[in-house]
Amino acid sequence: MTPRHIEIRHGGQVVATAEVTMPAAGTARTSLRAAAGHVAPGWRTELVDAVMDLPEVLGSWRAHRRAVRD
Repeated sequence: MTPRHIEIRHGGQVVATAEVTMPAAGTARTSLRAAAGHVAPGWRTELVDAVMDLPEVLGSWRAHRRAVRD
């Protein structure tokens, strides 16, 4: 599977991103990153919802995730 890149934008700025890969059948690996500084309530949730709605994540058995703060 080709890695998927997701961006959450507000006011023309990227406030959160995610990279999603499938290293093995049934496993989704995600790396989540929020912008440095203040992130308004709900932006991280919006990113997690977008990742969880991907068909390859919905069909996976396991999810490995890593959250990074700048």
